[in-house]
Formats: sequence, C-alpha cells, structure tokens
Amino acid sequence: MGIWIGRVGKAIDSIKRDGLRSGTKKIMDAFRMLKKPVEPGDVLFVTGGVGRSAIYRCHNQAEELNLHDIKASVVVQDNKELLSFAKTFKVFIFHRTIFDNRIERFIESIKKQNKTILFETDDLNYEPRHLHKTDYYKNINELERRQIKNGIGSEIINDEYVTHCVASTAFLAQKLREKGKQVFVSKNKLSQPEVEDAQKALRLADKSNRNIIKLGYFSGTPGHDRDFATIENVLIELLQEYSNMRLFIAGPLGISEKFDQVRDKIEQVSFVPMDRHFTNIANIDINLIPLEDDDFCRAKSEIKFIEAGIVSVPTIAFDNQTFKEAIENGVSGFLAMNNEEWKEKIVNLIENEELRKTIGKKAKEAVIEKYTTESEGNGEYYEFLKLQIDVEKNDGC
Repeated sequence: MGIWIGRVGKAIDSIKRDGLRSGTKKIMDAFRMLKKPVEPGDVLFVTGGVGRSAIYRCHNQAEELNLHDIKASVVVQDNKELLSFAKTFKVFIFHRTIFDNRIERFIESIKKQNKTILFETDDLNYEPRHLHKTDYYKNINELERRQIKNGIGSEIINDEYVTHCVASTAFLAQKLREKGKQVFVSKNKLSQPEVEDAQKALRLADKSNRNIIKLGYFSGTPGHDRDFATIENVLIELLQEYSNMRLFIAGPLGISEKFDQVRDKIEQVSFVPMDRHFTNIANIDINLIPLEDDDFCRAKSEIKFIEAGIVSVPTIAFDNQTFKEAIENGVSGFLAMNNEEWKEKIVNLIENEELRKTIGKKAKEAVIEKYTTESEGNGEYYEFLKLQIDVEKNDGC
C-alpha cells in the first residue's frame, strides 16, 4: 500500500510539473505499462518504475537479449502476479526496485530454488550518501523519501547471494567491483521502434530558417538544475553576443534569474512522449550535455548523446570517462571541461554549418554501430545468461 501511496504522490507532482495534459498522459502510459502482459521467457527484468530509465534498462535491454536468442521479458514490481514468476523464469535482473515485503518474499522464493539474481543499475542511487545529495531526492514527497532512504535497491546489492551485476557504464562497473561483485557493462541502447521514430523525426525536421541556431538542453527528469548551471554564464554571454542564437529547454528544469535578460530568446517545453522527444531534438542544431564534476554525474550514461546522434545532431558534452568512450572528440562530437572550452566549442559550431552537418553525420554512424539493440558487443554477458539458463534447465530435469 505504501508504494501505491507514493505513486499517487508522484502522479500529482507530475501533473503540477508537466501540466494537466502532459502529466495525465504520462500517468496513463504508466498504467498501460503496468497492465502489459508479461511474456513467458527465461530472463525476467523486474523494475520499480515505468519511466525512461525502465525503458532503457529493462524493455530495451530485453529486446536486445531477444534479438540475441535469449528469451527475456519485463515486469513492474507492482504486478499482482509477481510472486508466481519466481517459478517460471530462470534468471532475474532487478532494476530500481523498492524493497518491500513482496519483493522480499519474491527474492526468498528465487533463492530457495537456487536461481540467478543480478542487480542492475544506471546510477549511483543505490548508495544513500550519493542519493541524499541529489535534487531529485530533495524534491520528491516525504513518503517516497522514506521508501528509498537506504538507497534504491541497496538491500539487493548488499545481499551476499547476489554475486553479479549489470551496469550502464564502465565507471559504475568499477564502483560495483569495489563491492566485490562481478559486473557486465551493457550500454544503453535504442530499441527498433525508437530508431524508426527517430528516422521519421529526422525526415520531418524543419530547419528552414538557417539564420537561427538552436542550442538544446534536455533534462529528462527533475534534478538537473545544478548540471545546467555549470554553463549558464557561457550561455548568457553567447545569447547576448549572437542575435541568431536561441536556447531550447525540454523537461523539468529551474533556470537562474540571470537568464531574465535574455528570456525572449529561450523556449521551454514540458515532458513529451518519446516520439515527440526525437522531434524536439531533430529540430535543434547543437545538443548540450553539461554535468557537475562528481561521482554521481560520472556514473551517468551517454544516453543524451545517443538520442541526439540518431537524428544527426552534434553534441558538446562534459569531458568525463563515459563521454570520452562514446565521443571521438572533434569527430563525432565535442568534449568540454571548463567555461573556456564550452564557449570555444559552441562558437565553433554556431559559426560553421558544414561542421555541424559533418559532426552530426559521424554521431549518427557511431550510434548505429554501437547503441541500438541490434548492435553486437555484449557477447560475454550473453554467454553468462545462456549458461545460467542451461544450468537451470539441467537442474530441472
């Protein structure tokens, strides 16, 4: 019951933040996902949410496994049939689950059958010391805070039975290995329908007014205000300097009063469904990914680069390990560490249309090669899962 009260609180917050229309649609999409039938299979992703993290880390990961001959499905932890799945699946991957009595009983049932459990994460939010510092944690309602005060999924990662993990980045993998876990890195990837939506958005993109250069920032979820603030002075300076520069902001984000002097050059929209999200990205000229320089942000994935790259939009991202691995600096995007570098790279792209096209083309090639569910590269992970499935089948004979 507590989780459902928390969900109601989150729904109310969504309507307040995104508006009645967008907030209500988001809630209805969540209910549809909750009611979606759980297909039979061998690997079951168990998620505590229905948002974009769950889509990328569970639904898209399951699609990838299915494309590589591993039968996988997804269930939301609120599903009324959850406990029955302990008998019918062979490997269980837990993503951002809230540890309650049902999850505890579910895990105990899995353990009694000596089946495999993996902890899955795309964030450091399983560590309370990191989670409690985030704007996300500070801004959620009190009931939600109580439910995750020990970290999201901390009870699972700290269980000695759980020896293997799946992480979205090499940085996260290293943090999990420090806890004595064996870790597979499985990058965030676009699903086949998402690639199709992105290509449609790219075909329909309207950049007819080439005199106007749009820079975009896509916050995705609440709690990115401090990331964006790291480049606010650069953006304000350039908005004043370039009469043809505009700033497009999508998603929940609180911006400083410093922007009041250039407010007429800023467009801000609320959360939108994924297909419209690609449309918004396809209609900008330069994608910005600023981050704070701390472990919580170092653990973040390259998903914003992926979403921009698939629609041939060039990215400038904070220069950290994850983006160094994703972006070939000056070829498929740009990396920036400080204000001087951010300004230099933004100006370079504003003033050079051909460079924007070239970088955008290379970014799309990189995404197609490495960041769709059809991409190869997780062979060791696939083999591990197949081995666990085969062991379970043999034990059941």
